[in-house]
Amino acid sequence: MGNIHTLNVTMSAHSDKKRHAPIYDTLGTTHEEYQAFWANVVTEQQRWKKVFNRVLSAGIPLPYWNLSFLT
Repeated sequence: MGNIHTLNVTMSAHSDKKRHAPIYDTLGTTHEEYQAFWANVVTEQQRWKKVFNRVLSAGIPLPYWNLSFLT
């Protein structure tokens, strides 16, 4: 069985400054769109953490053997 306690998605730590737009942007993303994107990322990371924990709670047998390959 397993459980993920922390799942973090963060901006690159190459700079001390907080970015207001992507480094490489061919779409012309506005400051508001970029902030909405990161708000969505935080929401999705929490949702994915719940999904991962639901999958891991049943346990993953190691070593993983896919028995369908043997038939």
